[in-house]
Amino acid sequence: MAAEKILKNATTQVKNGINTARKALKGVPGISAAAFDLGANTLYRLSQGDNLGTAAVKAVPEAIVWGIMPTIMTAAALSQLPPAIVTGYMAKDEQLKGAYNQNHKAGTMFSYQDSKAALTMRQAAVQAIQGSKMNARNALGGEASLMHRSWADRM
Repeated sequence: MAAEKILKNATTQVKNGINTARKALKGVPGISAAAFDLGANTLYRLSQGDNLGTAAVKAVPEAIVWGIMPTIMTAAALSQLPPAIVTGYMAKDEQLKGAYNQNHKAGTMFSYQDSKAALTMRQAAVQAIQGSKMNARNALGGEASLMHRSWADRM
């Protein structure tokens, strides 16, 4: 009986202490931001491979600053968004340009890769044409015009 009464009194005192702390912290403007930051930072650091103790110790200083100066920390967090947005836009733009070039410039002079063997064969063909009595020079211009024609000519 006595042990139950002591346990009940201790439990009541703990509950009262928690309620008093909640009431006292309710008026502090950045406490919810600090609690959120502490939890989010701890989870992030856990996902990066830290153990719980290390993650919590690393997250506490930033959470304290959030609790003391929530307006400044909000401004600092928001100031990091525009550079991240611009960087993401530029990366996506480069990706789309690469995909466009790969799809739309295939078969044109942009994707043409010459080799030494092909150059040697062309030179031999030109010398053979020059040595022959036929007028085959117009065939040489046709090859270049095929490489430089527009998309309207291909359709």
